[in-house]
Amino acid sequence: MVSWQWSQGRTPVVDVHQHFWRVGTRGDAEQGVLAADFLPEDLRPELAYGGVDATILVQSVNSPEENDRMLEFADQAGFVAGVVAWVGLDDPTAAGKELARLADQPLVRGARCLVGRDDCAGWRSEAVRDVLAELANLGWCWEVVPVTEEQVDVVTELAAQRPDLTVVVDHLGRPPLGSGSPAEWRSRIRRLAELPNTVVKLSVGVDVLSSWRWNPTELTPCVHHALREFGPGRCMLASNWPVINLACPHRRAWHDLDRAVVDAGLDEAELADVRGGNAVRYYRLST
Repeated sequence: MVSWQWSQGRTPVVDVHQHFWRVGTRGDAEQGVLAADFLPEDLRPELAYGGVDATILVQSVNSPEENDRMLEFADQAGFVAGVVAWVGLDDPTAAGKELARLADQPLVRGARCLVGRDDCAGWRSEAVRDVLAELANLGWCWEVVPVTEEQVDVVTELAAQRPDLTVVVDHLGRPPLGSGSPAEWRSRIRRLAELPNTVVKLSVGVDVLSSWRWNPTELTPCVHHALREFGPGRCMLASNWPVINLACPHRRAWHDLDRAVVDAGLDEAELADVRGGNAVRYYRLST
């Protein structure tokens, strides 16, 4: 049961991308600073420091067990307003069964699967389109991190075919921080933003954080480009905790991302939307 609350009369602040895990549940995939337990009690003081009211808890392992773990964590935390579950699109039949299993879970508000740079051409199948149709029927978002031109081709096609489905682009679609072509990234963001049912998370993903030294001066232009293309009504602040610890603590990342949004010249209503109002709307959070 959701127990998070905020003062009436103001828009809540929502961190729309964070994870929890215990060592060993990720197949020992993480090393270094991420090879540890990351639990609700670890994140709670960071949220308080940043004035964050609630979070969206997102899958980090491609398995049904991950969904069960997330729901348990959400119940323990008290500040999780919604869960983005794992629903794999490589096996549409299994995906349909997982959707049916999760359909009566009130905290689930979206679905995604980790794809990296995999070829996603198979997502064009009728069976996958049926899965996305069911997501739309449930009122859930579909989240994805398209980082190649081919992936953007597939995602924009599917988004165009399902205007009733909110498609959430995670982690700024892999901005060119440390490596990559700025022109190619700007083009990908522009193409994704042309679809009115797409929104973007203003956050940084693991592939960037693994090799890039945190630098707000480099990050801010990427945030501004996303704001220009999507507009403040389709952008949401996100930390990507605890993955962000590869580069800096939650409180610094949250401050720098928020500062970049402020420096874009948004008015108070637009700032409130990016900080949490858009999350309430797109994830259909209970207020």
